[in-house]
Amino acid sequence: MKGRLPDKIRLEHILDALKTIDSFIEGLTFDEFASDLKTTFAVVKALEIVGEVANHIAAGTQALEPAIDWIAIIGLRHVLVHEYYGIRPEILWRIITTHTVELKPKIQAGPPVRLITQLTES
Repeated sequence: MKGRLPDKIRLEHILDALKTIDSFIEGLTFDEFASDLKTTFAVVKALEIVGEVANHIAAGTQALEPAIDWIAIIGLRHVLVHEYYGIRPEILWRIITTHTVELKPKIQAGPPVRLITQLTES
């Protein structure tokens, strides 16, 4: 796909990917998650999308929301893509049951909603 997507759309893509992760792991225990290769691969792909999208959000937009650790999100994407052989299910589980849970409200109902509104109006 050619062209630059507006940051408003990119923020919505992050939220969509986070919701998708939730749907993948809904009702699963860690052991069920760790033993389900399809689900772990799907979660990794969704996290890669979050990181890739974050990497393309303008620095000015990122600066408007310093509570989001954009560098860590982008760094995770690089680890998932380039260090795939070292991904451990327990680390993935901690990310998707703690960190993405904390990120979602920051994107969904916090200041990023203000960001999305500002980006829509500009």
